[in-house]
Amino acid sequence: MGRRGRGVAGLSLAASAGLLGTYVGYPGLRKAHAATPCEVTNTADSEEEVLAGSLRECLTGFTGGTITFAESTNGSTIKLEDDLPEVTLTSSVTITGNGASNTIIDGDDKSYSAFDFSGSGVTVTVTGLTIRNTGKFSGPAITTDNGAAIEVTDSKFEGNNASGGLGGAIDSSGNVTVSGSVFTGNTAKLEGGAIRAFDGDVAVTQSTFDGNTATDNDGGAIGTSGGDIDVTYSTFTTNTAGSDGGAIGTSGGDIDVTYSIFTTNTADRHGGVIRTSSGNVTVANSTFASNTAGTDGGAVYTNTGTVSATNSTFTGNSATGDGGAIRVDFVGNAYLNFVTVSENTTSGGSSLAVHSSGSAVVKNSIVYGNTGDDVTAGDDKLNATYSLFTSTSSVSPSVSHPSLIFGEDPLLGSLADNGGPTQTMMPGAGSPVLGAANSVGAPSTDQRGFARTTDGLADMGAVQRAAVAPEPDLSQVPPSWHQAQGRQQQESVCPPGMAPSWAQWPNEGTGGWTCEYTTWWDVNEGVGGGWVTTPGLRAGSMPGR
Repeated sequence: MGRRGRGVAGLSLAASAGLLGTYVGYPGLRKAHAATPCEVTNTADSEEEVLAGSLRECLTGFTGGTITFAESTNGSTIKLEDDLPEVTLTSSVTITGNGASNTIIDGDDKSYSAFDFSGSGVTVTVTGLTIRNTGKFSGPAITTDNGAAIEVTDSKFEGNNASGGLGGAIDSSGNVTVSGSVFTGNTAKLEGGAIRAFDGDVAVTQSTFDGNTATDNDGGAIGTSGGDIDVTYSTFTTNTAGSDGGAIGTSGGDIDVTYSIFTTNTADRHGGVIRTSSGNVTVANSTFASNTAGTDGGAVYTNTGTVSATNSTFTGNSATGDGGAIRVDFVGNAYLNFVTVSENTTSGGSSLAVHSSGSAVVKNSIVYGNTGDDVTAGDDKLNATYSLFTSTSSVSPSVSHPSLIFGEDPLLGSLADNGGPTQTMMPGAGSPVLGAANSVGAPSTDQRGFARTTDGLADMGAVQRAAVAPEPDLSQVPPSWHQAQGRQQQESVCPPGMAPSWAQWPNEGTGGWTCEYTTWWDVNEGVGGGWVTTPGLRAGSMPGR
């Protein structure tokens, strides 16, 4: 995400100079921040007066522009003594900290709010800071009204609490975009334990959500009132919803998930991980493990939409009602292609791992070892080919096709790191699923991102056993080994399949820590082969290599 320019929007240089002159000449007046950037030079805060150089001073009278933090503030915490000022924006704002470990705003658990912005057609961009322990009825860390969008990068939100309202860390009336950030232990009474978007979409990439809670409503981590939600290369762990969608919930929007991990999330009702009332759910290259729903859909639930899963693993999920892994209610449909569904349980209802009230299509998949039946489709509409099931009686209605396998053990290994950004279940040597899938039209890679076909044959399920690791991206030249190893390791946690790396940008003459994808790199000059981040920092060897 590029940093916005620091120029003064909508004003000439002469006008800017005039405003600056006015402020310098009359120190008793408030700064005209619409025309100038503002730098926070100290971490002091006072509920009785606006202190010079404080964050509160920068926000007082602010209508748009940039706010930065001096290096002298690094390592110290801005402990709020009251709510920060509400700000009406006439132009977008960029707030740039010096890294989540250096720039920290702390509400001191005293029901104080941090950033509260209002403005139509503007964007609030927050980069490189931590906001923690704030608490307000709605959106205690960052709140926007009148459609203002929020963009968050490389930041951390911890222990924020919208005790009576919506959005434990972020409550936006517009779109929300999150990248490279961590949300942990945030709470909302109603929707969106960490993030809530009232009238917008949410896009998340390379981020972590852990232990967030929507105590009485939907979306333990993320909730929207009808907007779409897109999640890529992210991890959701131990998030909880008092109603639906233990990790993610929307009242009607579509949900797309790619290369992500969901473990031990819980919903009191529907969708231990995901719930949408009428939208479609699309899942690719992702793992759902040990999630729980109080009623239906241990991992995924939708009312009338479609659930489409490709190159994904569902294991150890449970529901006390119906659909230990997936439940599509009413007239919705389910499509599984190169998916592994194993060891999911139900303790009531129809005792099914995958239940679609509409039609179901299962291709090139392993659905085996679940409590009760594997798959049931409504209205006698089940189409299954090139797949393995526990038994002929574990699918309903009954199906027959020369490519189907019933009752044979696929020899699946436990959920483990088999390469790639997500954990998977590797079929053992001699498994009947090896080479038994339809390679025509198969995805080019398996769940890990490894080549899907081997000698023209494809394996059933999410993992291609004999697949070869991807070729390195030769367009990215790594720095020298000494340069990569000679720098102190970044402490922040990167998303699965990524590792901290020092990246050097020659055009700017600067560098910085970043999370980068891992890839296999053959290096012969004193290093040897290994899994490295794309700029070249060693990420450790992989099993079996």
